[in-house]
Amino acid sequence: MNLAGPTIIAGRRPLRILTLVGVTARRGPSYGTGEVVLTLAGSGKARRERRIVGTGSLLVSASGKARLRRRAKATSTLSVLGSGAARRRRKVAGSVSVSVLATGAGRRGQTAKGAAVALTQATGFAQVRPGWVKAGTTFDFDAAGNRYAYRSYRQSLDLNFLSSASDAYYLGSAEMAAYSSLTDFIAAMGGTFTRASVATYKDANGVWQTAAANVPRLDYASAGVARGFLRESARTNKNTNFNAAPALTNIGKTGDAAATLAIVDDSAALAAVGLNALVPSGQVYKLDNTLGTGAAYATINGVTGNLNPHTASAFVRTTGGIGRVRTNSLGGVVVNPDLPYARTAFSFTPGTASDGFWIYAIQGGITYFVLNQLEEGAFASSPIIVAGSAATRAADSLTFPTAGWLNPNGGAWVAEFESNGRPSGVIQGVFYTVGGDGYIRSTVEESTISYRVAALGSIGQASFPVADTGLGVKKSAMRYAPNDFAFSVNGAAPVTDTGGAVPQGQATLFIGSLGTGVNPLDGWIRRLYYVPAGLTNAELQAVTA
Repeated sequence: MNLAGPTIIAGRRPLRILTLVGVTARRGPSYGTGEVVLTLAGSGKARRERRIVGTGSLLVSASGKARLRRRAKATSTLSVLGSGAARRRRKVAGSVSVSVLATGAGRRGQTAKGAAVALTQATGFAQVRPGWVKAGTTFDFDAAGNRYAYRSYRQSLDLNFLSSASDAYYLGSAEMAAYSSLTDFIAAMGGTFTRASVATYKDANGVWQTAAANVPRLDYASAGVARGFLRESARTNKNTNFNAAPALTNIGKTGDAAATLAIVDDSAALAAVGLNALVPSGQVYKLDNTLGTGAAYATINGVTGNLNPHTASAFVRTTGGIGRVRTNSLGGVVVNPDLPYARTAFSFTPGTASDGFWIYAIQGGITYFVLNQLEEGAFASSPIIVAGSAATRAADSLTFPTAGWLNPNGGAWVAEFESNGRPSGVIQGVFYTVGGDGYIRSTVEESTISYRVAALGSIGQASFPVADTGLGVKKSAMRYAPNDFAFSVNGAAPVTDTGGAVPQGQATLFIGSLGTGVNPLDGWIRRLYYVPAGLTNAELQAVTA
């Protein structure tokens, strides 16, 4: 069977010819400006003949031939990922690469203008699966031309949530795909992102924003400082006032009788810390105790309702003395005076189920606050806006199908992530591939970062809990293959296991959880990538350093 493309007319759409079985992909005699890609995922031939203008690529992913004949202008690439020949003949203008990634010949014929490279890896490289791409290889041949210095792999899947580059999100398979938009990549790859509510995050300019339901959040610590994909569990703000559009409803005052609670404009101070979009009115609560001789408190409606750990938080600034974020029974956290708005959080275990959120102003001082939040959990999550009643932010969920790119027999995963909190007894999923007879997963707990492989009916095959504590950015990398497992964390020497099977039939990748709504990571996935050929122990250690 031959697939021959029609003539490309200048200015028209690029031509792509893709053949997934062992046949011939051929582009005919004459082509105009445009991008042309011919790919074979099985044995066969990919040929480009006569004159080509624009970008052209020919790829044969098993044994076969990739040939470029006659005149070609601009960039041309010929690759054979199995044994075979990659040949370029006659005159070529521009940059040309001819590569053979297993035994074979790489030939560059006659006259070439511009940068031209013809490479042959003399020692064989086992092709792990048709369509997978090995790239970025640096060769260092000896006099006989039969060795190379080192190799680097182009990831089969690369999710770089810190980047806005054109290939920030990349899938290398039978036909490569690269995107700068996470949303576009999810749609193109058949992935799914869900969150059944709005949610807040900080954008690239350091301004707090609201993301619509089912829109992923790429969060920033401050202007230009990316944190990555923000993945959170469901949380409920139990306060019932109007925390983003202040009103004197479901909020009161107690303490010194001379103190007052009012709503005032503080637009400039809010804008200075990026809160102008979440609080568009520019108004805040003002607890004024300048005339008082004792402490004053703003009492916000809403109680814990149980004795589980909770966190109270708000954006607060004070003048004339300290303020506090506290409860009705616990002293809370001090807010120092004369500083910009900052989010102050107080995590506590309630003494009673009726404990609630209070804001404190010292005698002679003023406390300004907005976006108050009372939630069940050992740390504060992203701000949840309430308007007269409690409100829930739904959990984030991001999944991808693995068909076509996940090696069923081995590979390597590299993850960079940051947890918002590591409470005792809580397992948080970094990623999880599951299906068939087992799973592969990476998790973070209070005092460990772990890697576990289960197969043959979810029987544990390899398990590596590595000691680690504290918050901040963490890196982990793992290799898996039959009777060959290894795991490195933060540049440490890998721990290994030489016995165990690899699970088959893994159909789904969960990012930031161990299934839908199961063991979610409350934090940021900064980057996650997968290499279909396992990394060495030295490479695992290097990529996590």
